[in-house]
Amino acid sequence: FTKMLAAHQVFSGKSDPVTIIQNGDKDSIISSVSEDYRQAGGRCIVSAGCEITPETTVTNMHNFRETVFLL
Repeated sequence: FTKMLAAHQVFSGKSDPVTIIQNGDKDSIISSVSEDYRQAGGRCIVSAGCEITPETTVTNMHNFRETVFLL
């Protein structure tokens, strides 16, 4: 993705809000966020690829947020 970005740009949001954030487990969330970050060369805002669904558990949102601190 870094080739698509100008020097002043960052990438935002790629983790699938249903498959990964709503229905995924901690390991799949960590894997998705880490891979997104790697593909963007660290130039990204960690966020979902679309809206977070109401069915997403607080635990999964916590796991999504906490993954940022592992990067």
